[in-house]
Amino acid sequence: MLRNYLKIAVRNIRKHKGYSFINIAGLALGMACALFILLAVQDELSFDRFHENAASIFRVEQDQKGGQGLFHVNVTPYAMGPALKTGIPEIADSTRAARTGALLVRFGEKAFFESRITAVDPSFLRMFSFPALRGTPEGSLNDPTALVVTEDFALKYFGTVDAVGKSVTINNAFPATVKAVLKNVPANSTIVFDALLPVEFLKNFGVNINNWGTNEIITYVQLQSSTAAATVNEKITSFYRNRALQSSGNPSDPAVRRQMESYRGPDFTLMPLVDIRLYGFFGFNRTDRAIKTVTTFGAIALFILLIACINFMNLATARS
Repeated sequence: MLRNYLKIAVRNIRKHKGYSFINIAGLALGMACALFILLAVQDELSFDRFHENAASIFRVEQDQKGGQGLFHVNVTPYAMGPALKTGIPEIADSTRAARTGALLVRFGEKAFFESRITAVDPSFLRMFSFPALRGTPEGSLNDPTALVVTEDFALKYFGTVDAVGKSVTINNAFPATVKAVLKNVPANSTIVFDALLPVEFLKNFGVNINNWGTNEIITYVQLQSSTAAATVNEKITSFYRNRALQSSGNPSDPAVRRQMESYRGPDFTLMPLVDIRLYGFFGFNRTDRAIKTVTTFGAIALFILLIACINFMNLATARS
């Protein structure tokens, strides 16, 4: 029976070529446009979801209070990450990530300035799921002179991914040895890098990695339970204020107490890793432009598909 239906359909198409082309091509074009738009939307929604622990990883952010209102920043003091891990029970793990700026990397006669090298804690490769091609990622950054590179980085300098054990020189002064080679960072990752160095390596450049005075580094935390985020927000803010109280002098001193009562320090918040791409922002005004754009394109795709279907039905009804 199906064969007979196909024969009838083919005969009708041949008999009414113009009508068939307009009707079928219109529906096919509408479906194709909708499909391509929905694939783009799906790609935006997939960012950072490939990490095994994605649901429980958060970026520590803060709202700084000033005369013009709240100024939202995505960085913290260098010392905050390790302190939060030991000071708040709900935090299972933490890691820091800081761009190093342009570094001169040399291997033999090859030398390039690299701007996508990130300094991280050893726990970075335990929290995030970046698959390895060579070596063992976890623990590979325990050595202060360690280097973890991506596949493209290894091919660029060594001509092979079998680069474990090979050494490069950074800024013509500091040696670093490759401990692991990772697959290239996926395109749907908000965390991008070509190579990783330990945070300890930053001491070579005069960086105080125990500094509480400036906000210069990104801090990620992994919670025992993702549902505890709201509680941890308050605990991080309280933790930071208590530390400020202790550094101001004797907490029992009435003058210090009065100073802390008027303290206008930042309020800390946790941004889910999987929301950074669409909801992350920096500055005074939160626009949610990314999620609004994705939502708009999704609605456009459905509208195009609806119009194509209505057009197909109208032509079929008129023909009938």
